[in-house]
Amino acid sequence: MKDVDFKNPSAKEIFLLCMEDVFGFVTDEDVDININREDFRDILVKYGLQSYTDLFIKYQIIWFEIRNIATKHKEQSDDNDKNLIPHKLKIAKILRLLLSNKTTRYQKMVLSVSDPTDNIKIADFELFNQLRDVFLKEFEKLGLNKTELSTEEALEIIDNEDEGDWFTDQGIETEEVRDNPGLVEWFRSEHCKPREISLELINIVISELQMIQDKKRGRFGAKIKNLGIGELAKRLSYIARIQDFFQQNESPSIKDFTLSNESCRFVYEYLYFWDLLDKNVKYDKEEKEKRANYIKSLIKFNQRYFEKGDFREIRNYLVMIDSDLELRINLFKKVKDGLISPEEFRKGLSLNRS
Repeated sequence: MKDVDFKNPSAKEIFLLCMEDVFGFVTDEDVDININREDFRDILVKYGLQSYTDLFIKYQIIWFEIRNIATKHKEQSDDNDKNLIPHKLKIAKILRLLLSNKTTRYQKMVLSVSDPTDNIKIADFELFNQLRDVFLKEFEKLGLNKTELSTEEALEIIDNEDEGDWFTDQGIETEEVRDNPGLVEWFRSEHCKPREISLELINIVISELQMIQDKKRGRFGAKIKNLGIGELAKRLSYIARIQDFFQQNESPSIKDFTLSNESCRFVYEYLYFWDLLDKNVKYDKEEKEKRANYIKSLIKFNQRYFEKGDFREIRNYLVMIDSDLELRINLFKKVKDGLISPEEFRKGLSLNRS
């Protein structure tokens, strides 16, 4: 955030502070969309947020565009992978056995081959060596040795402009990327790197495949797609309470600052207007407490996943993961309160990204 008036920030500056400029979407150009603008503005007027009307509309358009692309990509990926999960899990588990017993020259391993008429047991060192090589190749063929880039690896590639064409294809200038944590995270999540196959890697792969398989069997009740809406709900809650946060001195962190029922009702009505709520949580206007409690649980559920760092299954449903969000707001308040300088604000963000 450059040339910001920290003492008297504009509506656009506050909006960018809480919501982030998703790929440079916040322009002064008018946007044509088939919604009832007056109804939407009435919601914002009710909660004193009408100065953000156009900004919210532009933001929501790009939010839908990105999520639709990501969701379509994930659905295609799921259709291709759903029948492969048991096979991948079996390959990984067999390879773990073969690598675990290699140091003991497979002394305790026995291969059983059977049919309805016979059962043959084999204990042969050379055969197990050959089997290990076969399963190593299959593990690689299935792409199980590839993991997403770390942030450091992504930044190194970006700095070397090794993937300039990738950003150009997305309509993004490479020089815009490094200082935008959302773009770095997006790039990181879209790229993988082959790793050395080790027992540690195989154990991680088995755990993740098992988790995916368990979710497909319905052992997890929460809907993963709600995490994207949960992240949006959190940001909306921040913009709804940021002025109160700025005017108090008891809580230094926006995340820990009281989330009022009124702020929750705004978030609920916003999500309801944009048809982002499941039918079973579309409560009547009289059910104000249920509306507020639902938003609180949605944000809490979202935060729990982020704290666990469990991004592999949820990332495609998120518009952006912004590790600087809370820090940026908290440091902004410190500048407003005269506790740090604007230069210290920018330095604090840079240190968090390094």
